[in-house]
Amino acid sequence: MHFGGRTVQHDDRTDWIDTEHVNAMAYDTVIPGFDTTATNTLHLWSARATDEFDLSAFNQGNYRRAVEAKNTSEHVSRLLYPDDSTQASRELRLRQEYFFVSATMQNLIRRYQRTHTYFGRLAEKVAVHLNDTHPVLSIPELMCLLVDRHHLPWDKAWKLIQQMFSYTNHTLMPEALETWNVEMLSRLLPRHLKIIFEINTQFLKQVSEKFGRDVDLIRRISLVDEYGQRRVRMAHLAIVASHKVNGVSKLHSQPMVQNIFIFGHTTDEIESLRATGYRPRQIYEENPELKVALDQIRLGHFSPKEPHRFYDIFHTRSWTRAITTWYSPTSTASTRPNRKSIYAITTVSQNI
Repeated sequence: MHFGGRTVQHDDRTDWIDTEHVNAMAYDTVIPGFDTTATNTLHLWSARATDEFDLSAFNQGNYRRAVEAKNTSEHVSRLLYPDDSTQASRELRLRQEYFFVSATMQNLIRRYQRTHTYFGRLAEKVAVHLNDTHPVLSIPELMCLLVDRHHLPWDKAWKLIQQMFSYTNHTLMPEALETWNVEMLSRLLPRHLKIIFEINTQFLKQVSEKFGRDVDLIRRISLVDEYGQRRVRMAHLAIVASHKVNGVSKLHSQPMVQNIFIFGHTTDEIESLRATGYRPRQIYEENPELKVALDQIRLGHFSPKEPHRFYDIFHTRSWTRAITTWYSPTSTASTRPNRKSIYAITTVSQNI
């Protein structure tokens, strides 16, 4: 993978040149499944220098510089997630995030091309789930690979991206959402920053066409935070590129109303949900596939050695209350079901 350098525009093609290179060495770890003969392979990546040793520097007596390139390259994976209190450590974090997603995306394409000549079925064969914002650089990285290296038209590549990616959001607290300094991105990943800017331009154009020139709305949902130091909002990028977005916890009502971008609802629609309540049983009854899946869980289809494993979820009064009152606006803490039960139901249905 590449770091630094600069971009040069040639008509409809962009070249990323004068970069420093780092290799990724894969270490495969076999992950066996529970009560099955199937296994999965977990790829773990280790950074390796392209030039292991500078012989000319060594012969000149500069022994430190002889191995400097090797050490600098391999620092990327030596210690993960360093403290971010300094500029150098923040830069190392960015390098790490990009290193891992770049290695993974390149491997993804390599494996796909073993059996496919064209990219028309890429979204059918490959799914990428972003668990929080740390791997979000995989979006511009895959765009870079598809457009620059494999010469797909921008619109076709972007359509594939939106069909492949999904995202789990862990928080809506502004201070907890990951952002990256535009200046740092321009130094380390200039091509990716340019791709992010292009995605943002097209996205804001669509927003303006639908909602008009609402300057306040555009500022809030833009992929680039223009207040003070310019920063790229990684969660916003993940949402724009994903076909499915979910959260991991019950959210407070005020952030739900304020952040219409995250949920794709207007304020009036969210106020309506708060007023009428949200009834899981209705979704259960109206969605045949979901109903079949939940019924199979209830009957022990996925836990044959423990057929009653989920008995407490489906056969106690908590199941009835959970399906009817948990999201009701009139319910109180004393009438709500056990939080663990409803969380298990939610988790299982999402995974299925």
